Amino acid sequence: MMTKKNRKIVRVTLTYIICILAFLFFITPMLWITYSSFRSPDAIFSGKILTPTNQFTLDNYKTILSVTDFPIYNIIFAIGLFNTIFGVALGQLMLVLPFAVWMLKGYFDNLPKEIEDAARIDGCSLFQTLTRVVIPISAPGSRKLFHEKSHDKCLDKCEIIAQNVRIRGS
Repeated sequence: MMTKKNRKIVRVTLTYIICILAFLFFITPMLWITYSSFRSPDAIFSGKILTPTNQFTLDNYKTILSVTDFPIYNIIFAIGLFNTIFGVALGQLMLVLPFAVWMLKGYFDNLPKEIEDAARIDGCSLFQTLTRVVIPISAPGSRKLFHEKSHDKCLDKCEIIAQNVRIRGS
């Protein structure tokens, strides 16, 4: 007969085994895709599962990068902002702004409508309601989204580009 302690040990062990198996079940396809991306097409379709590491290739990545059109790069290059601080800022803006708007929309949707109604009853215009009520209430959500570390990363990127422009310019 199993004691309470033994049952707990068996239950915890089974839980770990199930978690490990589930992890392997979900991670194996991603590992296989990554592994296959470094194999040549002939090696992939040869029927062999393993390829020697000296036969790994980056040709698949070269093909993707040569065929793929990067619209942000093309826009920045076309308007003459390539390799400038403004180009980096525009690229960051184009990548980050949709995500920021999406996150803030969800945050603003959860603000109580009654607070806005109370401000309107107190005589605030729509702009005053926004600037005096909604924005101060939403400051924690905005602060979390625009955390200073993300600004530091952007400034670091801009500084690297600026140094590169100064080096090329001189």
